[in-house]
Amino acid sequence: MIEGCTTVDDAVILEISFGREFWKKVEAFIDEKLGSLTAREKEEAVAMLVEHGAPKEGSYRVFSAVERFAISSEQSSLHFKQFDLYRHNRSVAVGLKAHLDSNRLLKKKLAELKGVQAVPRDEWDSWDEKTVDELYERYVFAK
Repeated sequence: MIEGCTTVDDAVILEISFGREFWKKVEAFIDEKLGSLTAREKEEAVAMLVEHGAPKEGSYRVFSAVERFAISSEQSSLHFKQFDLYRHNRSVAVGLKAHLDSNRLLKKKLAELKGVQAVPRDEWDSWDEKTVDELYERYVFAK
């Protein structure tokens, strides 16, 4: 099911979700082609299938240990990068309210000294308390 669609330059980015029936077919396909796997191996097989697609009939081959290691290390580095970006976003969200208030105060002083035309407009100038709270809730797990 298509959840959303975005266009960026010449590319179309689709946000899709799959129902339970689809995942049952994927698991059956993997079981048929690779046989019995552990839960971790099955998870890796699904990730490879989604990323690389299924081979044409008759051209099936098992990845070597070196290929599996290369693919899993690429995934690991992507997971680490994702975690690192999340940590960065979290630190920004924690200080966002204070920094926005400070930024607004500085812009007000600049406008008093140099005039309104000297004050640059930024996306976050229009952010209200609700927007800041939503970002905080997204990246900071605290009650």
